[in-house]
Amino acid sequence: MMEKQPESQVLKTGNGEGRIPRWGVATGLILILLLLAGLFALGYLPRAERERQVLARVQPAEPAQTVVGVAVATLATGESLMELPATLEAVTLAPIYSRADGYVRARKVDIGDRVQAGAVLAEIESPDLERQIEEVAANLRRAQLSLRQTEAMRAEAEADLHLTETTAQRWDALVEGGVLAKQAGDEKSALLAAKRASLDAAQASVLATREAMAGAQAALDRNRELMQFRTLRAPFSGVITVRNVDVGALVTSGSSSSVRELFQIAQTATLRVFLQAPQSYVPGITPGLLSRARWIWRNFPASHLRAR
Repeated sequence: MMEKQPESQVLKTGNGEGRIPRWGVATGLILILLLLAGLFALGYLPRAERERQVLARVQPAEPAQTVVGVAVATLATGESLMELPATLEAVTLAPIYSRADGYVRARKVDIGDRVQAGAVLAEIESPDLERQIEEVAANLRRAQLSLRQTEAMRAEAEADLHLTETTAQRWDALVEGGVLAKQAGDEKSALLAAKRASLDAAQASVLATREAMAGAQAALDRNRELMQFRTLRAPFSGVITVRNVDVGALVTSGSSSSVRELFQIAQTATLRVFLQAPQSYVPGITPGLLSRARWIWRNFPASHLRAR
Protein backbone atom coordinates (compact mmCIF):
# COMPACT_ATOMS: atom_id res chain seq x y z
CA MET A 1 0.00 0.00 0.00
CA MET A 2 1.45 3.47 -0.96
CA GLU A 3 1.82 6.23 1.67
CA LYS A 4 -0.24 9.40 1.27
CA GLN A 5 1.90 12.66 1.01
CA PRO A 6 0.89 15.66 3.04
CA GLU A 7 -1.05 18.39 1.21
CA SER A 8 1.35 21.13 2.47
CA GLN A 9 4.32 19.87 0.45
CA VAL A 10 2.81 19.44 -3.09
CA LEU A 11 0.71 21.57 -5.37
CA LYS A 12 -1.64 20.20 -8.00
CA THR A 13 -1.75 21.67 -11.48
CA GLY A 14 -4.89 22.82 -13.15
CA ASN A 15 -5.41 19.72 -15.28
CA GLY A 16 -4.30 17.44 -12.52
CA GLU A 17 -1.48 15.97 -14.58
CA GLY A 18 1.43 16.88 -12.19
CA ARG A 19 2.30 18.47 -8.90
CA ILE A 20 4.82 21.41 -8.18
CA PRO A 21 6.57 21.44 -4.85
CA ARG A 22 5.98 24.48 -2.63
CA TRP A 23 9.72 25.25 -2.25
CA GLY A 24 9.99 25.66 -6.03
CA VAL A 25 7.24 28.27 -5.99
CA ALA A 26 9.02 30.16 -3.20
CA THR A 27 12.32 30.06 -5.09
CA GLY A 28 10.66 31.44 -8.20
CA LEU A 29 9.08 34.29 -6.29
CA ILE A 30 12.42 35.13 -4.73
CA LEU A 31 14.09 35.21 -8.16
CA ILE A 32 11.31 37.40 -9.52
CA LEU A 33 11.71 39.80 -6.57
CA LEU A 34 15.48 39.90 -7.06
CA LEU A 35 15.01 40.63 -10.78
CA LEU A 36 12.60 43.44 -10.01
CA ALA A 37 14.99 44.85 -7.43
CA GLY A 38 17.84 44.76 -9.96
CA LEU A 39 15.71 46.49 -12.56
CA PHE A 40 14.73 49.11 -9.95
CA ALA A 41 18.34 49.66 -9.04
CA LEU A 42 19.41 50.01 -12.66
CA GLY A 43 16.64 52.40 -13.51
CA TYR A 44 15.81 54.46 -10.42
CA LEU A 45 19.10 54.89 -8.68
CA PRO A 46 20.98 56.58 -11.62
CA ARG A 47 17.99 58.84 -12.15
CA ALA A 48 17.93 59.78 -8.49
CA GLU A 49 21.67 60.50 -8.58
CA ARG A 50 21.23 62.79 -11.58
CA GLU A 51 18.42 64.64 -9.85
CA ARG A 52 20.57 65.08 -6.76
CA GLN A 53 23.42 66.54 -8.84
CA VAL A 54 21.02 68.92 -10.62
CA LEU A 55 19.62 70.10 -7.30
CA ALA A 56 23.15 70.53 -5.93
CA ARG A 57 24.03 72.83 -8.84
CA VAL A 58 20.83 74.82 -8.56
CA GLN A 59 20.50 75.14 -4.81
CA PRO A 60 23.24 77.13 -2.94
CA ALA A 61 25.58 75.17 -0.75
CA GLU A 62 25.25 75.51 2.95
CA PRO A 63 27.69 78.11 4.39
CA ALA A 64 30.85 76.63 5.84
CA GLN A 65 31.38 76.94 9.50
CA THR A 66 33.87 79.69 10.54
CA VAL A 67 36.61 78.64 12.92
CA VAL A 68 37.51 81.46 15.31
CA GLY A 69 40.50 81.38 17.65
CA VAL A 70 39.99 82.85 21.06
CA ALA A 71 42.41 83.97 23.74
CA VAL A 72 42.21 85.37 27.21
CA ALA A 73 42.64 89.17 27.24
CA THR A 74 45.42 90.39 29.54
CA LEU A 75 46.84 93.79 30.37
CA ALA A 76 49.82 94.71 28.13
CA THR A 77 53.17 95.57 29.68
CA GLY A 78 53.62 98.76 27.62
CA GLU A 79 56.50 97.32 25.58
CA SER A 80 56.30 96.09 22.02
CA LEU A 81 58.69 93.71 20.31
CA MET A 82 59.59 94.47 16.73
CA GLU A 83 62.38 92.86 14.73
CA LEU A 84 63.86 95.08 12.04
CA PRO A 85 67.16 94.99 10.13
CA ALA A 86 69.39 97.94 10.96
CA THR A 87 72.65 99.53 9.88
CA LEU A 88 75.21 100.82 12.37
CA GLU A 89 77.41 103.81 11.56
CA ALA A 90 79.82 105.87 13.57
CA VAL A 91 78.43 109.06 15.03
CA THR A 92 81.44 110.94 13.57
CA LEU A 93 83.30 109.87 10.44
CA ALA A 94 86.07 112.14 9.17
CA PRO A 95 88.30 111.78 6.10
CA ILE A 96 91.91 112.93 6.59
CA TYR A 97 93.48 114.91 3.72
CA SER A 98 96.91 116.46 3.34
CA ARG A 99 97.39 120.23 3.49
CA ALA A 100 100.86 120.01 1.96
CA ASP A 101 102.17 118.50 -1.26
CA GLY A 102 104.95 115.96 -1.02
CA TYR A 103 105.83 112.33 -0.35
CA VAL A 104 104.87 110.13 2.57
CA ARG A 105 107.99 109.74 4.65
CA ALA A 106 106.49 107.60 7.43
CA ARG A 107 103.15 105.90 8.11
CA LYS A 108 102.30 105.29 11.76
CA VAL A 109 98.85 103.59 11.66
CA ASP A 110 96.92 101.03 9.65
CA ILE A 111 93.29 99.94 9.23
CA GLY A 112 91.73 98.85 12.51
CA ASP A 113 94.18 100.72 14.76
CA ARG A 114 92.69 102.67 17.65
CA VAL A 115 94.20 106.12 18.03
CA GLN A 116 93.85 108.96 20.50
CA ALA A 117 93.20 112.58 19.65
CA GLY A 118 96.44 114.21 18.43
CA ALA A 119 98.18 110.93 17.61
CA VAL A 120 100.54 111.04 14.62
CA LEU A 121 99.09 109.25 11.60
CA ALA A 122 101.77 109.98 8.98
CA GLU A 123 104.65 112.31 8.15
CA ILE A 124 105.03 114.04 4.77
CA GLU A 125 108.22 115.35 3.22
CA SER A 126 107.71 118.56 1.19
CA PRO A 127 110.86 119.81 -0.57
CA ASP A 128 108.86 122.21 -2.76
CA LEU A 129 107.33 123.83 0.28
CA GLU A 130 110.76 124.29 1.83
CA ARG A 131 111.98 126.06 -1.32
CA GLN A 132 108.87 128.26 -1.29
CA ILE A 133 109.64 129.27 2.26
CA GLU A 134 113.19 130.24 1.29
CA GLU A 135 111.90 132.26 -1.67
CA VAL A 136 109.28 134.06 0.38
CA ALA A 137 111.86 134.81 3.10
CA ALA A 138 114.14 136.36 0.47
CA ASN A 139 111.25 138.49 -0.81
CA LEU A 140 110.60 139.64 2.74
CA ARG A 141 114.21 140.64 3.20
CA ARG A 142 114.14 142.60 -0.08
CA ALA A 143 110.95 144.34 1.02
CA GLN A 144 112.58 145.30 4.33
CA LEU A 145 115.60 146.79 2.52
CA SER A 146 113.33 148.63 0.11
CA LEU A 147 111.39 150.05 3.03
CA ARG A 148 114.57 151.42 4.54
CA GLN A 149 115.49 153.00 1.22
CA THR A 150 112.08 154.60 0.70
CA GLU A 151 112.02 155.90 4.26
CA ALA A 152 115.43 157.51 3.66
CA MET A 153 114.13 159.09 0.45
CA ARG A 154 111.13 160.41 2.34
CA ALA A 155 113.38 161.90 5.02
CA GLU A 156 115.47 163.56 2.31
CA ALA A 157 112.32 164.89 0.65
CA GLU A 158 111.11 166.32 3.96
CA ALA A 159 114.48 168.07 4.49
CA ASP A 160 114.46 169.51 0.95
CA LEU A 161 110.88 170.72 1.43
CA HIS A 162 111.79 172.44 4.69
CA LEU A 163 114.75 174.18 3.08
CA THR A 164 112.71 175.16 0.05
CA GLU A 165 109.93 176.60 2.23
CA THR A 166 112.47 178.73 4.16
CA THR A 167 114.09 179.99 0.96
CA ALA A 168 110.73 180.75 -0.61
CA GLN A 169 109.68 182.82 2.42
CA ARG A 170 112.91 184.86 2.19
CA TRP A 171 112.51 185.43 -1.53
CA ASP A 172 108.90 186.49 -1.04
CA ALA A 173 110.09 189.12 1.46
CA LEU A 174 112.71 190.42 -1.00
CA VAL A 175 110.18 190.54 -3.82
CA GLU A 176 107.75 192.52 -1.65
CA GLY A 177 110.60 194.94 -0.75
CA GLY A 178 111.38 195.45 -4.42
CA VAL A 179 114.85 194.02 -4.15
CA LEU A 180 114.13 191.09 -6.48
CA ALA A 181 111.91 190.75 -9.46
CA LYS A 182 108.53 189.00 -9.15
CA GLN A 183 109.73 186.35 -11.61
CA ALA A 184 112.35 185.15 -9.14
CA GLY A 185 109.65 184.78 -6.46
CA ASP A 186 107.45 182.75 -8.79
CA GLU A 187 110.34 180.40 -9.55
CA LYS A 188 110.90 179.73 -5.85
CA SER A 189 107.15 179.09 -5.34
CA ALA A 190 107.15 176.52 -8.19
CA LEU A 191 110.20 174.82 -6.70
CA LEU A 192 108.38 174.62 -3.35
CA ALA A 193 105.41 172.91 -4.98
CA ALA A 194 107.70 170.39 -6.66
CA LYS A 195 109.37 169.57 -3.37
CA ARG A 196 105.97 168.96 -1.77
CA ALA A 197 105.03 166.60 -4.61
CA SER A 198 108.31 164.75 -4.15
CA LEU A 199 107.55 164.32 -0.47
CA ASP A 200 104.07 162.94 -1.25
CA ALA A 201 105.62 160.46 -3.71
CA ALA A 202 108.18 159.36 -1.13
CA GLN A 203 105.43 158.79 1.43
CA ALA A 204 103.39 156.75 -1.07
CA SER A 205 106.47 154.67 -1.88
CA VAL A 206 106.95 153.99 1.82
CA LEU A 207 103.33 152.82 2.16
CA ALA A 208 103.61 150.56 -0.90
CA THR A 209 106.82 149.04 0.39
CA ARG A 210 105.21 148.39 3.77
CA GLU A 211 102.26 146.63 2.07
CA ALA A 212 104.65 144.49 0.04
CA MET A 213 106.56 143.61 3.19
CA ALA A 214 103.30 142.68 4.99
CA GLY A 215 102.31 140.44 2.06
CA ALA A 216 105.69 138.72 2.10
CA GLN A 217 105.42 138.24 5.87
CA ALA A 218 101.91 136.73 5.51
CA ALA A 219 103.10 134.34 2.78
CA LEU A 220 106.02 133.30 4.97
CA ASP A 221 103.73 132.69 7.95
CA ARG A 222 101.33 130.66 5.81
CA ASN A 223 104.08 128.46 4.42
CA ARG A 224 105.48 127.93 7.90
CA GLU A 225 102.00 126.83 9.06
CA LEU A 226 101.85 124.44 6.12
CA MET A 227 105.15 123.01 7.29
CA GLN A 228 103.37 122.03 10.51
CA PHE A 229 100.72 120.18 8.48
CA ARG A 230 103.41 117.85 7.17
CA THR A 231 102.63 115.82 10.28
CA LEU A 232 99.10 114.37 10.06
CA ARG A 233 97.38 114.00 13.42
CA ALA A 234 94.08 112.43 14.49
CA PRO A 235 91.38 115.07 15.07
CA PHE A 236 89.65 112.91 17.71
CA SER A 237 89.90 109.49 19.31
CA GLY A 238 88.60 106.66 17.15
CA VAL A 239 89.39 103.77 14.82
CA ILE A 240 91.16 103.96 11.47
CA THR A 241 88.72 102.59 8.87
CA VAL A 242 90.44 103.58 5.60
CA ARG A 243 94.10 103.82 4.57
CA ASN A 244 94.92 104.81 0.98
CA VAL A 245 98.64 105.62 1.20
CA ASP A 246 101.90 103.97 2.04
CA VAL A 247 105.49 105.09 2.48
CA GLY A 248 106.81 106.86 -0.63
CA ALA A 249 103.40 107.70 -2.09
CA LEU A 250 102.92 111.13 -3.67
CA VAL A 251 100.17 113.15 -1.99
CA THR A 252 98.42 116.32 -3.11
CA SER A 253 96.92 118.96 -0.89
CA GLY A 254 93.20 119.71 -0.97
CA SER A 255 89.91 117.86 -0.56
CA SER A 256 88.32 118.04 -4.02
CA SER A 257 86.67 115.10 -5.75
CA SER A 258 89.86 114.33 -7.66
CA VAL A 259 91.93 114.06 -4.47
CA ARG A 260 91.67 110.84 -2.48
CA GLU A 261 91.73 110.96 1.31
CA LEU A 262 94.79 109.54 3.03
CA PHE A 263 92.99 108.10 6.04
CA GLN A 264 89.48 107.86 7.45
CA ILE A 265 88.80 107.79 11.15
CA ALA A 266 85.53 106.81 12.87
CA GLN A 267 84.45 107.70 16.39
CA THR A 268 82.86 104.48 17.66
CA ALA A 269 82.22 105.42 21.28
CA THR A 270 78.68 106.36 20.21
CA LEU A 271 77.01 104.66 17.25
CA ARG A 272 74.16 105.82 15.04
CA VAL A 273 71.49 103.27 14.06
CA PHE A 274 69.60 103.55 10.76
CA LEU A 275 66.45 101.44 10.37
CA GLN A 276 63.15 101.66 8.50
CA ALA A 277 60.18 101.44 10.86
CA PRO A 278 56.72 100.56 9.52
CA GLN A 279 54.38 103.47 8.96
CA SER A 280 51.97 102.25 11.64
CA TYR A 281 54.68 102.72 14.30
CA VAL A 282 55.52 106.31 13.33
CA PRO A 283 52.99 107.97 15.71
CA GLY A 284 54.58 106.16 18.64
CA ILE A 285 58.12 107.29 17.85
CA THR A 286 58.96 110.47 19.76
CA PRO A 287 62.23 112.28 20.56
CA GLY A 288 63.96 110.71 23.56
CA LEU A 289 62.14 107.39 23.21
CA LEU A 290 64.15 104.80 25.11
CA SER A 291 64.39 101.41 23.48
CA ARG A 292 66.35 98.23 23.99
CA ALA A 293 68.00 96.69 20.98
CA ARG A 294 69.40 93.23 20.56
CA TRP A 295 72.14 93.12 17.98
CA ILE A 296 73.11 89.88 16.29
CA TRP A 297 76.62 90.03 14.88
CA ARG A 298 78.02 87.54 12.49
CA ASN A 299 80.37 85.13 14.28
CA PHE A 300 79.78 86.98 17.56
CA PRO A 301 77.33 86.33 20.38
CA ALA A 302 74.26 88.49 20.62
CA SER A 303 74.56 91.62 22.74
CA HIS A 304 72.04 93.99 24.27
CA LEU A 305 72.33 97.76 23.91
CA ARG A 306 70.12 100.66 24.86
CA ALA A 307 69.33 103.34 22.31
CA ARG A 308 67.57 106.67 22.50
